[in-house]
Amino acid sequence: MKTSLVSSVTFLSKLGIVDKPVFGLIVNVTLGAVTMAWMTNKQIYVMERNIRHYDIRDPLQALQFVSILPRLARHGLDLRGLLEKQLAIIDVNELQSKPWSKLPQRQEDKSIRKFTHSLTCPYADLFSLTHLSQNLFALSHIIHLAYLIFFECEIQ
Repeated sequence: MKTSLVSSVTFLSKLGIVDKPVFGLIVNVTLGAVTMAWMTNKQIYVMERNIRHYDIRDPLQALQFVSILPRLARHGLDLRGLLEKQLAIIDVNELQSKPWSKLPQRQEDKSIRKFTHSLTCPYADLFSLTHLSQNLFALSHIIHLAYLIFFECEIQ
């Protein structure tokens, strides 16, 4: 949950939304707890210790827990409105981030392959990062042959 909260706060800060809390819900069977994170002065704060736990088997605690949810929903709507306002102002294409989808990773692999093929080494394909796992067996044979050649030269 902590990773999700920090990621959400970081994402919002890149869009210029700071000093606004993000809430998370931790649930374990019948126990639940509400956590919170926010960013102030480029520092992320996570509130996850000494928080109120709710056991929904107890009717009073279940009522207390349910009474929090409408406030969280209102806060979520306010945050959504603020986010939509910021997205209208900011050009999303100007935000620099590393694309994590499969297509950019494949394009990066192709550029690495082109680089390794441009090397003058005759075994450049063996050292390609994308094919290293496939070629470990061949690489071990080359090392073994080099070892044998080295010791044959030593013996003669």
